[in-house]
Amino acid sequence: MNKVILALLLFIPQWVVAVEPEKDHKVNSLTAAAIVEGIILINSGLAAASPKGFGWVMTAISPFVLAGDGSTYTNSVGALGFAAIGQYNAQELKNEEYSKSDIFKRNFIAMNALFGLTYITEKLTGEKIVPENVAVIPEHGGVTLALSYQF
Repeated sequence: MNKVILALLLFIPQWVVAVEPEKDHKVNSLTAAAIVEGIILINSGLAAASPKGFGWVMTAISPFVLAGDGSTYTNSVGALGFAAIGQYNAQELKNEEYSKSDIFKRNFIAMNALFGLTYITEKLTGEKIVPENVAVIPEHGGVTLALSYQF
């Protein structure tokens, strides 16, 4: 079976076309919500199939959330949430006392809560910290990090 999949990947042509993105392209909020819920459903299903493996993968990829397009606060909340859900799966939900249905439900609720929390954080702290607002001041025995923010 693995040879068949590898052969398909090698012999199926993959076409890539580079185009300029539309500048004012906005996604309908209903469409965006449907996409997010679909992603949450798939991830909850993967977690139910193998909570320990899913948990460690979530924990491993959590630092990549810090490189997102959101504000520093939003990215931090997302990364910590990914790591927390990952460790919850890897440490707690791996036990035999939870059914696949329970694991699915718990992950579905946790991931919806995480997306809601990151959405609220982005709305409240949409300002990005830019280099002009950050100063690193060398001092004897270390450095001082200064941040400037206007309300």
